[in-house]
Amino acid sequence: MFFKISFDLKRASEKTNQEIFGKSYDLVSKLKAANLANFSLPFAPSTKNEMELAVPKAAALYLGKHKIWIYPKDFELPTFNEPSDPVGEIVSISFSRRMFLTKLEDGRTAVILYQTPEYKKVWSQSIPASFLALLVGAFGIFLLIITLKRFKNSSDFPESQINIKPPENPIDSLLLLKKTLAELREKNLFLEAELRKERKRTKVVSSVLENLSSALNTGFIRFDAQGNLQSFNPVAKNLIGLPILFRIGENFKKMFAKNEPFLEFIETSLESKEIATIDAVKGLQDKLLFIISIPILDEMSHFEGVLLIIEDKSEFYSMQKIMREREALSRLGEVAAGVAHEIRNGLNVLSGELRLLRKTFPESFVERTNRIENEIGQMEKVVKDLLYYAKPIAIQKEEINSSEFFAELEQSLKELFPKTLFSFEIEIDSFFADKDSLNRAIFNIIKNGAEAAGEGGEVFVKVSKNNSFVEIHIEDSGEGLSSDIKEDIFALFTSYKKDGTGLGLPIAKKIARENGGDLTISKPIRLQGAAFDFIISL
Repeated sequence: MFFKISFDLKRASEKTNQEIFGKSYDLVSKLKAANLANFSLPFAPSTKNEMELAVPKAAALYLGKHKIWIYPKDFELPTFNEPSDPVGEIVSISFSRRMFLTKLEDGRTAVILYQTPEYKKVWSQSIPASFLALLVGAFGIFLLIITLKRFKNSSDFPESQINIKPPENPIDSLLLLKKTLAELREKNLFLEAELRKERKRTKVVSSVLENLSSALNTGFIRFDAQGNLQSFNPVAKNLIGLPILFRIGENFKKMFAKNEPFLEFIETSLESKEIATIDAVKGLQDKLLFIISIPILDEMSHFEGVLLIIEDKSEFYSMQKIMREREALSRLGEVAAGVAHEIRNGLNVLSGELRLLRKTFPESFVERTNRIENEIGQMEKVVKDLLYYAKPIAIQKEEINSSEFFAELEQSLKELFPKTLFSFEIEIDSFFADKDSLNRAIFNIIKNGAEAAGEGGEVFVKVSKNNSFVEIHIEDSGEGLSSDIKEDIFALFTSYKKDGTGLGLPIAKKIARENGGDLTISKPIRLQGAAFDFIISL
């Protein structure tokens, strides 16, 4: 009976500690991130089921022995020593109360007080049984002492008469041994059958979990405490781009030898044994991933490994980037408006003075004045382009006839580049977009291609539908784009042309985004030069 009581108490204590650890990690995370003024304990006891394993009653933050915050207000906590285990410690205050202690990264100590009604119930039930077991044990010891005393004083059993003989019939011993072996064999067969059932059940559960994890959009990878792979789902493999040939049990250092961010993150997670996150990690096909590492603990709170949860956040990070760019453009627009006003005033003065100089000086100065006038015109163009880039574009979408739109573009381009071949492949009849801004963007991109192709070169344009987008593909027969140029080709004031302002492509990219799409570098289909995809939503 003592063993049963001890086992029940130990089991209830372990289950209580396990729940305390689970709830405490959530509460500590909220203590770190939430506004303490609005903090509350979410694990209030249920009215329907009051016998919960662990119910948080108070939370506090200490710096050394100094209390800096507590909830509920004016609640008094028992004294405690600072925790030595970085994962956290559980201190038993009484049979109905326990405290969870953990050291935060900034040196503070988080304390959470729990009531343990389930353990209290088991403890209360064990008291009568323990008392009865003690009485029975004491009575048994009393009888044993009396028996030993009588045996010691008795002369009926002299030492010479005590004689242990071997079994008189060896056949009976063999039969008994045979019977025992048969029982053991039967028990072994029963245990083997139970083991097969458990393995079959485990296989079914694993299959269900595998099917469920395959349907999720989130990937997961699990490593043990030594960093050896234990399990993963196909989504994780597709997001990260895991190597095709790898085994369960393979170490993470070998798996991610060529992926330093993953390698460092997993190594840090295994060492710290704490929840950790990492943002905007590059995955397969330049996907931007968000990864959270969660420590895995057993029932005794021993560290068993980490679980990595991986989510594709490419759209979210892309939207963040666009929002930052728009915010920067808003600030740039305010500055540009003031600067442009001052520059225009100066340019107007210069233009006026230049006209007076032409009347005063002889014709020999005409060439110089023309150069000055050209430079003034170039500066005015830069100011206009800068203002266009910095200010919001008033988008007014209308239905555009594809053939007519690109025929007009071709006619304008042939006047500038009569020796360049322009070819168009149009697969859609019409689409909706802001015609003025679209004309400016596409004309500028094709013009850049014609300049790169040179005399006798070619520019190819393909207009097609891709899902819910119109894709205008433009490529030329020039030398193409080097890797250095590709990195900053859309950066403001970056130009690789002799007379370029570095505003043409940034403006075209902005127009594409304002029309619900984007401008990206692409791969050529027909020619061998530079290629761009101008995408707008239908």
